[in-house]
Amino acid sequence: MKTLILVLCLFVVNDFCFAQFGRDHTDIFAGNSTAYRDVTAGGSYQNGAANMIRAQGQNAADMSLANMNNQFALSLGLDNSLKYVETYFKKRQTNMYYRDLEDWQKRFKAQMKKYGGGLTREDIEYMYYRTR
Repeated sequence: MKTLILVLCLFVVNDFCFAQFGRDHTDIFAGNSTAYRDVTAGGSYQNGAANMIRAQGQNAADMSLANMNNQFALSLGLDNSLKYVETYFKKRQTNMYYRDLEDWQKRFKAQMKKYGGGLTREDIEYMYYRTR
């Protein structure tokens, strides 16, 4: 019997809470003419519960967006790290190539001084490929 009375009271309070809203006149002067406030305690309770549920949903959406941003930042960090390593080895290879070329040019000039201008193209190619 007590349960039946409680359930009936909840239905009556529920209908009564949604039916009554009052105008908040302070918001009209602030420029917001569509603001309403709850008149009854039940309406305030239900609005608070609805706001809490909405906030939980908003929190879940924000956390999902933050996780996506973190994964994107991680991916960009890995790409940047890979580019750094590739650039390092490419610079190293280019440096070695130009050092070898410079070294070969020095040896070629020394051979030209030693033998004069009597070197043929085959001699030069032999010297170049032998030193590689």
